[in-house]
Amino acid sequence: MLERWSHGLGCLGVVASAWVLPLWGQGTRVCVRDATGAAVAGAELQSRGATVRTGGSGCAAVAGGWPANVLVRHAGFADRRVTLNGPGEVQVVLAPEVLRQQVDVTDARVPLATEASASSVLDLPGEQLLEDPGVTLDDRLREVAGFQLFRRTSSLVANPTTQGTSLRGLASTAASRTLVLSDAVPLTDGFGGWVHWNEIPELAIASVDLARGGASDLYGSSAIGGVINVAPALPDRMGYALDLAGGSEATTSLNGLGTAAVGAWRGLAATSVVDSDGYVLTAPADRGAVDTPAGVHSESGRLELRRQIGVTADAFLRGNLLNEARANGTPDQTNATRIWTYVAGAGWSPTETGRVVLRAYGDRQDYRQSFSNIAADRGSETLTRLQRVPSDQFGGSAQWAATVRGGVTWIAGADLGDTRATDAETPVHDDAPQALMAISARQRQVGGYGEVLWQPAQSARGGYVLGATQGWSAALSGRVDRFRSFDARESTGGTTTSLPEIDETVFDPRLGVVKQVTRTFSLNASGFRAFRGPTMNELYRTGQVGQQITEANPDLRSERATGFEAGGLVGAGRWGSVRASYFWTEINRPISAV
Repeated sequence: MLERWSHGLGCLGVVASAWVLPLWGQGTRVCVRDATGAAVAGAELQSRGATVRTGGSGCAAVAGGWPANVLVRHAGFADRRVTLNGPGEVQVVLAPEVLRQQVDVTDARVPLATEASASSVLDLPGEQLLEDPGVTLDDRLREVAGFQLFRRTSSLVANPTTQGTSLRGLASTAASRTLVLSDAVPLTDGFGGWVHWNEIPELAIASVDLARGGASDLYGSSAIGGVINVAPALPDRMGYALDLAGGSEATTSLNGLGTAAVGAWRGLAATSVVDSDGYVLTAPADRGAVDTPAGVHSESGRLELRRQIGVTADAFLRGNLLNEARANGTPDQTNATRIWTYVAGAGWSPTETGRVVLRAYGDRQDYRQSFSNIAADRGSETLTRLQRVPSDQFGGSAQWAATVRGGVTWIAGADLGDTRATDAETPVHDDAPQALMAISARQRQVGGYGEVLWQPAQSARGGYVLGATQGWSAALSGRVDRFRSFDARESTGGTTTSLPEIDETVFDPRLGVVKQVTRTFSLNASGFRAFRGPTMNELYRTGQVGQQITEANPDLRSERATGFEAGGLVGAGRWGSVRASYFWTEINRPISAV
């Protein structure tokens, strides 16, 4: 790369503090104590994007402008939130931190603490992703063991319909056998099962979490190989970031991010522009006059508005746009994609051990592509077909999680996903368009799931509270899905024909056990069932790659997978950790191109 320049999000926050901090002396005096009444010096008091620390007396002044929500934090103590309603003095007592008392159940539905999970879980922070080589997200994920695309070509130059992904080597077609989502919203294409890796602006990604192994017990269809969750960046202060990179083949990448925080309101705006002339995909010895570089021009943008509601709730609205155009390696083969996505969500934590998360989403996608026949000597090509695939997707989810005494966490949730798509194709003969052929269909997945996780509590100083069961944790989960493809019909020359439909009910359980042998060494084992429903592209559309034609099969049924995993995890302190696993997965009724 020729150049990269960035500025941290904290800079504008420091400037803003110059306006806020002088007012704090007129606010509320907060004194932090431990359970014995002793002062807690150095405790952080966070409010409205600003932070102050308590002095030797355990006290500090918090600015006026009430009511004010303050987060009180100190190493070795559990976080506590308090609401200040006016000037005066408030005493805050911090309780000792309890490790592993509450499982970190995120909006991604899975416990992501590696020492607590029977699954192989990996977290890649946004900072690490920015430092990794590559321009697109899929390039940066290649460092993860088991991650692969249907074709090895980067999404920087590959056709989007070849960008299906999998974990643990389970892919066979362009449809993904790994579910990719962000904030409970699927990024896996509803029509074909592939992934548009440039959809989210680069700086709007906080981290990427990968859970390897079957996860249909919580997520439903497509999670045979696991789940990739792209966690979005959340605005929490005034700040900005800018990243510029350039390289060979006229490749440039420009990324920007701005965040704002005013009172209980938060805002975020982000954009990414990726442009590359690309390179010729055909080997030099086989190239002909029709071979040209495969390149891309991609633009994505995001706007988000959030509102903190009291101390325990928040809500947000988010909009995202992807617009890209690609050259596929010859003059007549091109494609373009435009995706509008909108998300509304809310979260509510009525108690310290419970949380409700709600999401509703929708997107509108318009995909266009052209096809051609190439002469054997690659000296000429003939345009054969024009394709347009408009699709609409909407859905929603609700989840509740709570931790009770004895280290037991209960999780329950349900979700709905509905996709409507039309594949409209115009054959071209002697440069003249022929009669339009169209296939339309609708696909829906409705599912409900539940999970119970049991983890004996452990004190911050070590040693388990429940001596008879110390070191053990377990998770039992299951999900029931109804998967349907319906309203399928084919229209050609004014004649409409109904196509076969699918209606399946699937149950997927999972059991995982972890034994913490020492503070740095644990053993784990799990077994699962998972499934993937056939995509509308596989069921109803005849496709072409080069000279090869793959016919549709409306009689396909869902893939079913059974598997298990066993292994161990060794913690190495600041050096990280090492996990070793033996896993086995068998897929019944696999869908593949023959």
